[in-house]
Amino acid sequence: MSKGKTAITVGKGIGISLALYLLLQFLWALLLIKSVVPEERAGVLVTVSCGIAAFVGARFAAKKGAGFPSALGSTCGFLALVLLAGYLIFDGMAQQGWILLAVGLVCGCVAGMSKVGKKKRKKRKR
Repeated sequence: MSKGKTAITVGKGIGISLALYLLLQFLWALLLIKSVVPEERAGVLVTVSCGIAAFVGARFAAKKGAGFPSALGSTCGFLALVLLAGYLIFDGMAQQGWILLAVGLVCGCVAGMSKVGKKKRKKRKR
């Protein structure tokens, strides 16, 4: 795969991760407002949504791109944007930021190392 196509695929993986992350944040906020989930679990919900979003974006990038390197690029790009937003909003990174980074990297690496697709069988000529 050419470098241009891989970069576009990684960018799409980052976009998918960010969109899913924001969607999950809105879902968790709704559940917290409706008192379905206790307020003490907000940090856990943010960490879970980061892991899910990193996994899905990396899985897309690995499947459409160059495998593990595309997945890792997508995960690192997504986490860089999330942590940058955290720095800008909260003036620094607390322990929660390091946990997000660790969970996101693990989920992205798992997505990149899992089987990317089905092997294509060559048809035999008879």
